[in-house]
Amino acid sequence: MAAVQAVVGGEEWYSQPVMAKATAWARRETAPPPGVAGLTGREMEVLRLLARGWDNARIAEELVISEGTVKNHVTSIYAKLNVHSRAEAVAWAWEHGGMGERWN
Repeated sequence: MAAVQAVVGGEEWYSQPVMAKATAWARRETAPPPGVAGLTGREMEVLRLLARGWDNARIAEELVISEGTVKNHVTSIYAKLNVHSRAEAVAWAWEHGGMGERWN
């Protein structure tokens, strides 16, 4: 019920297991697999911040880039990972070992 209420209210909602994994790789506590789907270093930074639940404005501020540039990176991430949403991108990262230091 909490998930439905959150989504109806315009919020994102993730299950506890997904949030635990997302938190671990956002903190760079887990190691990713080789390959990383061809993401650039900046795209990996953006994906890591997406995993923290940050919006484009906050990511832009953190990385000192424009929101338009963030949107371009997100579009590129979606294309490279063959996903269509932030949730799918975060799930992809989770399924492929997280966002450890080897992704840097």
